[in-house]
Amino acid sequence: MGRFLIDVPAGSRLTGGNYKYDFIDIEPVKAMTHDEFALDVDDFESNLRAANNEKTQKSMLLRSARPDESTRILIAWKSDFSTALASISGYRWIDGRRFLFQDEVDDDKQEVGMSRMREVLSGLRTRTDTDIPTDPGYCFAGGFIANPEWNNEEAGVDFRIAGHPDTLLSVWFYPLSRYKHDRPLLERMGGMV
Repeated sequence: MGRFLIDVPAGSRLTGGNYKYDFIDIEPVKAMTHDEFALDVDDFESNLRAANNEKTQKSMLLRSARPDESTRILIAWKSDFSTALASISGYRWIDGRRFLFQDEVDDDKQEVGMSRMREVLSGLRTRTDTDIPTDPGYCFAGGFIANPEWNNEEAGVDFRIAGHPDTLLSVWFYPLSRYKHDRPLLERMGGMV
């Protein structure tokens, strides 16, 4: 998970997770056909387009981009009375799976947010729980974002440990040290005491 390999006893299972990549929330991956994906995103966009912002008296939808047939990025006001914050929803369909990334930016940072979302979605690949990518990047349940550069990355995962049904193990990863990523973790953090 994240950029780390977690070794748990055989038979243990992943029961939950919370993932952020470059401050962007990653929603749980959903299985669906490409037609279902297109209908889902079209419906969401139509609802945004039809809804009005109370302050602007215009559509909640600010921007819509379709980089390809399997990728959509929608920018809308964060709420129906906001003119300061915009939410960005990045959708991508790959091999029967829908990926959804959520971000928010100040109104004047829409272009930066759109560019960042395009970059994240372009590095996205599917991944099974047992798949260990050889490229550097960020792993989350069902997916992988290829990127050798570290961003602000967070992963929180929950496991049920085999043979211990009343035990839940939660592990959280997030960067404390934003420098020296080329050195092993224990060296960066000063070793173990």
